[in-house]
Amino acid sequence: MKRNNTISASSAGAFSTCPRRFFYSHELGWQPAVEARALTFGKAWHGFLERLAAGDEHPIETMVESAEGFDQLTEMEAGTLYAFAQAFLDRYHLPKIKSEVTFRDRVGSTRFVVTGRIDGVTEDGRIVEYKTTSSSIAPESDYWLRLKHNLQVLLYAAQLDRNTSAAYFVMRKPTLRPVQVPVLDSEGRKIVIDLSTGARALNKDGSPRQSAGAGLEVQTREETADEFSQRLYCDISRRPEFYFAAKEVPLHGAEILQALNDIYSIVREVQLLRRLEKDHQRRENAWRRNCSEFNCAHCPYRPICLDTDYETASGVPEGFTERA
Repeated sequence: MKRNNTISASSAGAFSTCPRRFFYSHELGWQPAVEARALTFGKAWHGFLERLAAGDEHPIETMVESAEGFDQLTEMEAGTLYAFAQAFLDRYHLPKIKSEVTFRDRVGSTRFVVTGRIDGVTEDGRIVEYKTTSSSIAPESDYWLRLKHNLQVLLYAAQLDRNTSAAYFVMRKPTLRPVQVPVLDSEGRKIVIDLSTGARALNKDGSPRQSAGAGLEVQTREETADEFSQRLYCDISRRPEFYFAAKEVPLHGAEILQALNDIYSIVREVQLLRRLEKDHQRRENAWRRNCSEFNCAHCPYRPICLDTDYETASGVPEGFTERA
């Protein structure tokens, strides 16, 4: 059996989160047949930023026409992306960069190779990374402390022979959600219904009521994607620091060395677990689970992992594909 001796920051993260998840995704090469919605949205957002950094004068139009994954978004997701793109253009100017820079290096004296890709590098050698998050991006938040230890960036920095930094452009996902809005008549007035008669409720002077009360109900409809997009854009414009942040993070030798040590440690443990497979009737049992509410809730392998009757020897399960 040919082993996959290539490791990336994402697969290393999967191992750190749960070795059994690493086994499914890396050792067996099983991938969900349907991409997660967040990944599809993220790819389209990255596509917009890449075109903007490349000097595209109409990055929003390009995003709509050709950004990877844009055509797979729902109308609400597309409206969300459009609002963020327009608000980003109002506030930021991206440096010109070389996009999608890859790296590759051997892990110590092992047979493993670490690979990765960063979002871009400026002409003067600074790393540029685009991030989306649901966490707070306030200056005092832990989010920025965690970015100091971004494994992908540190592994790339390890291959440079000089000091550098990473410029992060971060977008915080919206907490706003589509709402119900009043149905209006031809004159722009709300339609209030008397629940006892089903007729439109009127004031004593015969004019249509504009507020509900006992036994009355304002007719509503779901907010359209365009309306939501405009409302979100206005909210981003009102408090841009809640949604966007741009920050330069210096990369220090201590963090870079720790990243290399982390990768080496993970590789050595992977090698150990591979050897332990021979002690188990089922290969997967050598790879421990890390079951928790958070880990399992966000894991695509949850159904097969938690079902102890499922055996990986039976082949690729329904809903997954095998990596080429």
